[in-house]
Amino acid sequence: MAMIKEVWHDYKDLGMLIGSSLLTLIALLLPYSLVRLILAGGFILYAPGYALLAALYPKQTALNTVQRLTASVGMSVVVSSLLGLIITYSLGTSLITTASALGFWILSLSCIAAYRRSQCAASERFAPTASDLPAWRALSKQRKEIILAQLSAVLILLLAATDQGVLWIVSRQ
Repeated sequence: MAMIKEVWHDYKDLGMLIGSSLLTLIALLLPYSLVRLILAGGFILYAPGYALLAALYPKQTALNTVQRLTASVGMSVVVSSLLGLIITYSLGTSLITTASALGFWILSLSCIAAYRRSQCAASERFAPTASDLPAWRALSKQRKEIILAQLSAVLILLLAATDQGVLWIVSRQ
């Protein structure tokens, strides 16, 4: 039992990433709803970049958990855009082709990341923990304002993408 707990600790982020991606793919088959938009926002704006960073950096590096989370959003925007261009000019844009391509990207890179982590020594493997995140009370006022500004920017980006997504869905029906 201890072995399973140790293995889960090293790969829980990848397991949760794959699980949430599968849940999102299932949710995309449901009628339009707020839950679908929230899951799809995370699916597009977080998961592709995190899978890429996990595959590129399987070991503990200078990137801490907060930096990985932040970089995941930026990488996801780039990856989703490039995959969208490739899909548009090869298969044609639809919800199924876009979601399938992103799902395949996340699944394949998560498997690569798991393999690369398994090749590292157990003490060198990256394993995110909640203790890596700074306590809110310990942050300075300036740092809190920066974090709130960043979260606001991500929220505005998500709402803008959601608005475009709503217009696209409505126009397709």
